[in-house]
Amino acid sequence: SVPLRVTVINPKAGLSSYSLTFGKQNVGTTSAVQTVTLTNTGTTSLVLSTLTVNGDFTLASGTTCVTGETLAVAATCAINVTFAPAAKGTRSGSVTIKDNALISQQILLLSGTGI
Repeated sequence: SVPLRVTVINPKAGLSSYSLTFGKQNVGTTSAVQTVTLTNTGTTSLVLSTLTVNGDFTLASGTTCVTGETLAVAATCAINVTFAPAAKGTRSGSVTIKDNALISQQILLLSGTGI
């Protein structure tokens, strides 16, 4: 008999936080940057296929998690986000990261209040 060897391809993405709260921000102004770290906690390379943001939020300068990025095992990248409310009241949005992991989508929930 011949021993069977199985190699599991297992990239896995983990966020340092799955939500960011920006608090109160004047309409028409931009908040300070908040950062979340994405880490490849799996055993093979993690490839980011898309990174999208919605709502009154923007990926800020210094974001190193970008479409097409390949993270080696244990490597990290940064997601920098700012909040610029377009109207008064509670505002929400998200950053969606799609990749080649088994659970291929991570969502960072965003919230803030326009004043």
